[in-house]
Amino acid sequence: MSNKDIKTRPCLGCSYCCMEARCVASVRLYPAADVCPALRWDEVKKRHTCELMLLPGKLGEIYREELCAGAGCCSNLNTWRKEIKNRLEPDVSPPVVLDKYLQIFLNCLGGQFMGMDGVYLAIMQLSQVLLKEGVPEDTVNQISQTMMHYLKGNRRSMMKDFFGD
Repeated sequence: MSNKDIKTRPCLGCSYCCMEARCVASVRLYPAADVCPALRWDEVKKRHTCELMLLPGKLGEIYREELCAGAGCCSNLNTWRKEIKNRLEPDVSPPVVLDKYLQIFLNCLGGQFMGMDGVYLAIMQLSQVLLKEGVPEDTVNQISQTMMHYLKGNRRSMMKDFFGD
């Protein structure tokens, strides 16, 4: 059987493939994450989307090609297509978007075998600096929460067990 023989249906954004069989890009970028941090629920469109596929420029093109954007759903085991709903935990999606390279750095940092106390203190110090620079408190809180999201999203379960969250 060749790829041409596989029957596909349009992607409905049900998140089945992202949550049940993470793509190579997700495993490469977020090796310890249980749920890909690039997966988002779009409340307006009522579907999941992939931030990697939405990146502009050459990097976005590379991800769209690697992830077969537009090829459709080929999983005959996918029952999620019947009920498209937000399957992400409420705190999985970060409140603000950080620069892609900063996201990658935070994911790498989160994957290191170390306690979160020092990292948490550094984020709190960053928050104080941003407040002194005149950044609104709501924005500072969103940035801090987003940074913690990326750090915690890549913590290996053994580190959570050893160090705690």
